[in-house]
Amino acid sequence: MAIVEDHKKTLEKKLVLSIMSQIENTPEISQRALSSQLGIAIGLVNNYLKRCVQKGWIKIQHVPTRRYAYYMTPRGFIEKAKLSVQYLSSSFIFFRDAQNQLIELYEQCARQGWHRIILIGVGDLSEVALLVTKKMTGTATVVVVPVENFEMPPHFDCVIITDMCSPQKTFESLLKKIPAEKILTPSLLHISRQSFYKSKGNL
Repeated sequence: MAIVEDHKKTLEKKLVLSIMSQIENTPEISQRALSSQLGIAIGLVNNYLKRCVQKGWIKIQHVPTRRYAYYMTPRGFIEKAKLSVQYLSSSFIFFRDAQNQLIELYEQCARQGWHRIILIGVGDLSEVALLVTKKMTGTATVVVVPVENFEMPPHFDCVIITDMCSPQKTFESLLKKIPAEKILTPSLLHISRQSFYKSKGNL
């Protein structure tokens, strides 16, 4: 799961960078506003802010009307520049590996004559898959569907798992609905295709 874990760390760096950038531009921004702009829960914003304060990257000051203002420290500016470089580097590695593996899966689909493909899971991996689709020649129809409350459409050739939150669970859930050979899995997700059968054998 190394690549997936690295990607999670990359997303954390992205969130910290976004928070620091927002604070740099708008010191009196509220946690609610940060939550709305970043698309994450207020509690998560609060956790990241506390972490930044503990590391000495951000300082908090009281302002009128019982509000707070957040200020970047000199140490924070240095860390922000460092995180920017690390984020760009790790993002490129993830994109490169994901792109290469998805190209292989699409080529496998083409050899099998599969042209109706479903991507299971919405997120960064599905976005890379859609970008790869545009570059590939052929007449494949690719649709992205969320994992939650998933129901298999009547017409499809195969599915590609792009869920990065719980790929193994998604794989084993799909096995109850469709044949294993119709489920394709990027190797970066490190899905064990045998665990389901082993668990069934132990029942």
